[in-house]
Amino acid sequence: MSTNPQATIIVSCSCGTKLRVSAASVGKKAKCPKCQAVVTIYAPKSPPPTPSPSPPAAGGSDLLGDLAQYEQQSASVPPLPAAAACSNCGAPIAANARVCTACGFDLKKGRLLTTAASSESVAKEKAVALAKSAGTFLLGSILSLVGALLGGGVWFLVAWYLNAEVGYVAWGIGLVAGVGMMIGCKEPSMKAGVVAAAMSAVGILAAKAAIFFAVIYIVVTGNSNNIDAQRGFVTVQMAEEILDEKGVTDDAQRDKQWEATYAEAEGRVEKMTDEQVRQKWTEYREAIKQAKAEQPPGEPEVGGGGAIFKAFVATQFSLFDLLWFFLALGTAYKIGSRGPQKEE
Repeated sequence: MSTNPQATIIVSCSCGTKLRVSAASVGKKAKCPKCQAVVTIYAPKSPPPTPSPSPPAAGGSDLLGDLAQYEQQSASVPPLPAAAACSNCGAPIAANARVCTACGFDLKKGRLLTTAASSESVAKEKAVALAKSAGTFLLGSILSLVGALLGGGVWFLVAWYLNAEVGYVAWGIGLVAGVGMMIGCKEPSMKAGVVAAAMSAVGILAAKAAIFFAVIYIVVTGNSNNIDAQRGFVTVQMAEEILDEKGVTDDAQRDKQWEATYAEAEGRVEKMTDEQVRQKWTEYREAIKQAKAEQPPGEPEVGGGGAIFKAFVATQFSLFDLLWFFLALGTAYKIGSRGPQKEE
């Protein structure tokens, strides 16, 4: 490094004395005149760069000026338009927007923007949903009918072996019919409940008809070669004969005395042998045929269809039978519809 021989530099001694020496003496040694210590002469270091002015302290006048300038600039910027909500889906949109990008609703025309392709796809989706709904409803109706008929079959067997109708079995028919509809039909509705109730009614009426014609009808008409059925027929006819012998002709009085008279006739028949029962059965059958033959024209036939229907209604639909019947229908409707539903 070349130096100017006339230039001088300042060297500091360890004692604090400052020595002015020639710049050409860099690298040499000199003796301090004060403490006589030997001092090595080094080139002076470069001065540090001048620091940039620091920002004004907080709370200073410059900061207040900057804030005022910023507020003036902010006031000159126009505000953004206020946001609004789509009237169709509620999504946020710009205040001056015409179409909602979330749902495609035209705010000016007040309707959804759809294309022919989207309309066709919507129609197809509706058709598929309708087909599925019809399929599940048909399946539910079938399962409901099968359940009602199975329940009616159980009721018939119970009546056959116990020789008595058990009312709560009819309620069970309504329960099974409702469950069948609930399993098959995936969409609960009032229509599903009504059909389930109708199916339970079919099952109950079918069971009652089977019970009547398999048990009561045989006893009333005697159309059976079974000795037990013949004993029942003979008992009924003998009870009617006893009332005739007592001179009881009024229907209300006959109904009032029927239980006691039937018990009396039943006691007599129990003492008879099977051969005596068959002989009595034949006599009563012949008497019924003779009564039919002697019946004047135009009068209802003895033991005809009208009499059988009346016997069916009288024996199968007492007050308690009707109570169980409507309870079964209500249960089927409740389960089939799965509670109160809106009308379709």
